[in-house]
Amino acid sequence: MTDFAVAARNVHSQYGEDGVLEWVLERIGLQDGYFVEFGAWDGIHLSNCRHLYENGWSGCLIEGDPTRFKDLETTYQGEERADLICAYVEISGSRSLDSLLTSSGVKSVDLVSIDIDGDDYAIWRSLELYRPKVVIIEYNPTIPFDTRYVNPTGLNRGNSALSLAELATEKGYDLVAGTRANLVFVDKDIRPPTLEPVTLQLLKDVVGGGLRFFFGVDGTFLREAGHTMRETEVYRVPWTDYMAAQPVPRFLRRFDSRSGLKKTIGLVLLLLTRPVAALRMVLDERVNPRPPEKQIYD
Repeated sequence: MTDFAVAARNVHSQYGEDGVLEWVLERIGLQDGYFVEFGAWDGIHLSNCRHLYENGWSGCLIEGDPTRFKDLETTYQGEERADLICAYVEISGSRSLDSLLTSSGVKSVDLVSIDIDGDDYAIWRSLELYRPKVVIIEYNPTIPFDTRYVNPTGLNRGNSALSLAELATEKGYDLVAGTRANLVFVDKDIRPPTLEPVTLQLLKDVVGGGLRFFFGVDGTFLREAGHTMRETEVYRVPWTDYMAAQPVPRFLRRFDSRSGLKKTIGLVLLLLTRPVAALRMVLDERVNPRPPEKQIYD
């Protein structure tokens, strides 16, 4: 097991980020500094920076929800080392991270924690006026590590580790550690030779993650679990408590790409559950008919 994985531990964080950050900061010789974290909630719950604050760091905590911001104010009431901002961080304009920090008088940032379950990639990409030494940023661990995916603006899909790693390279950062939900990058210009970069493959081997979903030629939905394939009639959808069933009923799961019965049943179910989408699909197929499906074998 790698050193950063051994160092992982939680004080306030979720997946060992407190210990991993301690390990990284010790190796780059950064004992104290100024952090930025958003959305901060109450500044304690699953925070990647609260432990830093308790060890002498100063920081800026940003929370957009007014109710949660009141909790944040309660946590840091009377504290001089904490700058609090009530705002949702946006990609551009007066609520961009650059604008919020400059308007609050922040001179420099040593570490930024980005965890908003959506536009994390876009907001880091938009950060130009500040160059943190360390960036810890959330990725979606259900996306395979060899897949590029950037969150559509404004949605809550998350970003793939690969896309974030490529953005980091573009901005001049090296991947040095990670957890089940966060990647840790260090500015190439200050990374010591003793802190070697890690690959996404190594990270995957250490922390796991990166689900893969497949369909058999008979329509069976399969998902990877570890290094084996699982087929279950009912499964839990990642990130939710929603229980879903196989999309094609068992009695229809056989290789028959021209089955009118399958198409009819599927269309009836779609009309009952997603009528507008079903009608759009029917109209689209009439305007742009699909070419005949190629047989897999002769």
